[in-house]
Amino acid sequence: MERQARWTDRYVVGWHDSDFRGKVHPASVCRFLMETAGNHAGHLQFGYQEAVQRKEIWVIVQLIVKLNTWPAYTDEILIETWPMGAEGFYAFREFRILDAGRKEAGAASSRWMVINAETRRPQPMEIIRHSMHLIIPEPALPERTTRIPAPSEPLIRTIHRVAYSEIDLSGHVNNARYVEWGLNAIPLEWHRDYQLRLFQVNYLSEVLYGDTIGIVHDQDHRLLEGIRESDGKSVFKMMMEWKKDESLQ
Repeated sequence: MERQARWTDRYVVGWHDSDFRGKVHPASVCRFLMETAGNHAGHLQFGYQEAVQRKEIWVIVQLIVKLNTWPAYTDEILIETWPMGAEGFYAFREFRILDAGRKEAGAASSRWMVINAETRRPQPMEIIRHSMHLIIPEPALPERTTRIPAPSEPLIRTIHRVAYSEIDLSGHVNNARYVEWGLNAIPLEWHRDYQLRLFQVNYLSEVLYGDTIGIVHDQDHRLLEGIRESDGKSVFKMMMEWKKDESLQ
């Protein structure tokens, strides 16, 4: 079968993908993106199975998602993806989020790394070398991933202990869970009045079963950080842009 430089998957927003207002949950968007990324990587023969054979693990380093319209419960959405290139230890993948009529609802950009399954050290991007001719140097977003500053005081703090259901095939916390933790730390009253316009996650360290994560964020819910209680290490940061939800007025 001829390998496709672009890949599209279809999803229907289900009951468990939706939030209290009937819109797709941001963490569900992340799951759709990651599922499609994995499907395309497998098609291009550098996915999960190929990494396992090399004793390597794909890990996401940064993700930025922008949605102009939020799909609702029962809506059909299409996720289109393509590899944008590689530089040093990093590979880049882009996404378009489309409605059933193929009108663009949003887009996303991501940065990835391959680590050794035993040492957890970064590895050269040899796994994708055979597919470099399929690279499409086309950014999906004008916004690019950046370093996220730590939130400043006064801070609001919650605690989360990592549970069984949050661990994925690679033995660490699934990346969509970080988004859940971050948004769960923000009061429901805020979510009633505001809708995310854009969010970025920087994944800084693996999180394992049993870890306890302190989550701190600023008063305007723009910057957020997860800190492992056992060693004080920053494990992820989020930056969020909100807009007033006029549909609730």
